[in-house]
Amino acid sequence: MPAKCANSYIYCPEKEDYRTNIYSVGAKGTGDGGAFVTIEDIVKFWNGLIRHELLSEEMVTEMFSKQSGDGKDPEEGYYGYGVWIIDNPEGQDYVYMQGVDDGVSAISEYNPNNGMITVMLSNYGDNVWSRMRKIREEAYV
Repeated sequence: MPAKCANSYIYCPEKEDYRTNIYSVGAKGTGDGGAFVTIEDIVKFWNGLIRHELLSEEMVTEMFSKQSGDGKDPEEGYYGYGVWIIDNPEGQDYVYMQGVDDGVSAISEYNPNNGMITVMLSNYGDNVWSRMRKIREEAYV
């Protein structure tokens, strides 16, 4: 684990307390998770996509467009290439990335209508999704 990295915690109902997730996740990051990132890392990644520094404009447009899903669940919406897409009848759709594992959860969203990038990382496995809904309700107006 990198220096100054926060421990992650899992709630144990039988003990009514938290314990670290050290024995619940892999010791080394893999393609599907386990990366150590900061908020700044994720914002830098979004900006690299948005400014077409990582991928061409055509590739980002394709990545951020609906590739699968039926939109029946308004929160999950659709899936692009590596990102989830939520319908926005008032403008451009919202694009987000998410992840969860024992004791950790993350969501990061780009709102192309106002240029807002939101990043939430939790080391308690908190419900970052409910907090993201609140941001959409209050900050996207």
